[in-house]
Amino acid sequence: MNILKMDIEKIIPDVIEIYTEIFGTKYENIIKERINGAIYVLYKNVNGITSYYNFLKDCKKKELIIKFLKQSGEDTQAYEEKSYAEPLDKHIEENIKKYFNTNNIDTLFNFINTNQNFENIEEYKQILTNLGKNTDRYKQILVEYKSYLEQIDEYRKYIDEETERKNNISKNKQKELLQEIWGYLPDEIKEILDSKNITTLEKSKILFGNKLNIKTYVEYFSEEDNEKLNDSNIDLETKKEICFNRLKYFENMGIDIKNINENNVYEKYLEYIQKEEIAKILPSNSLVSTIRKQRIQKNEEIENDYIYKSKDFIEIISALGATQNTKNRWLLIKKEENICISPAYSENEYIPVLSYTVRNGDAGKLDFILLHEICHIIETTQNSENRLNNRI
Repeated sequence: MNILKMDIEKIIPDVIEIYTEIFGTKYENIIKERINGAIYVLYKNVNGITSYYNFLKDCKKKELIIKFLKQSGEDTQAYEEKSYAEPLDKHIEENIKKYFNTNNIDTLFNFINTNQNFENIEEYKQILTNLGKNTDRYKQILVEYKSYLEQIDEYRKYIDEETERKNNISKNKQKELLQEIWGYLPDEIKEILDSKNITTLEKSKILFGNKLNIKTYVEYFSEEDNEKLNDSNIDLETKKEICFNRLKYFENMGIDIKNINENNVYEKYLEYIQKEEIAKILPSNSLVSTIRKQRIQKNEEIENDYIYKSKDFIEIISALGATQNTKNRWLLIKKEENICISPAYSENEYIPVLSYTVRNGDAGKLDFILLHEICHIIETTQNSENRLNNRI
């Protein structure tokens, strides 16, 4: 099943048959009416598809390493009776280590990609040094794994495209954030940034880091964090985190930070904060507050723009009606990666709308989750006519 092209229409007859068998033939017409009367909306989310893609690769690795061990004369029968979705057992891991000096099968496959001859890769050559007569057998499972990656490469392409699309939105918002807070910056900070002769995006990263969905370097100078540093009840690790990010800000602003490590970061911060040049670039409480507020807003805009401009969101809104309520509801559904049943109405008649996606961690139980949600549709009360064409 290609989850990028799921077509629920094809399985509806089978679902009706399954639930007719469960509830009894006397309810067959009700089951048909309710399942056929619903609207089914299948939408994509990159987190779920990434999880599913990694799940497929993980299962294939297990399948192939079991094949290698079996062909090498090892007893693999106990695990072969299990699902490749389950973890490898201790017996199998010990056998893997006997051949490869590691039981981490990821290291045996992760250097493979669809665009490169793995025989030229250094990791592959190093693994071969201990395999001896099993070299050809190992090479064969790598050939099979590469072929499998090619079969599921549509997932990788989708993930890469969506990641790039969101990164581009994020970069634009980062630049906007710097432009919007530029007027709040002290002249000393502006002069330092301008003197670096770098792009707006690079200037933004100096102040805010690479992502706007996490606390920026400047925000670690908040009054709240000042209180934590002075509070004897706050654990040392929390204080180290604050100090590390403050020192990172100093370093980005051109201060020469030397010999910092996990053990001395707190003491080093206390040392550097006394230096005269530091005082000129310390952000005020009001600046920190402004940056935090604007950063949170920009991150919200990133998430919203990413969803609003996705192909499936545009298709869903077009099919269900481009009202603001519909847009808001589907923005929330996609943000939270919800699988749910929500109401729609046609001439005051209730119509259940099943919103379905592949969520992070759902791989291996997709059929169960879909059947579970369709069961909720059967449980609803409605007197709708057949609407097989009302699916998107």
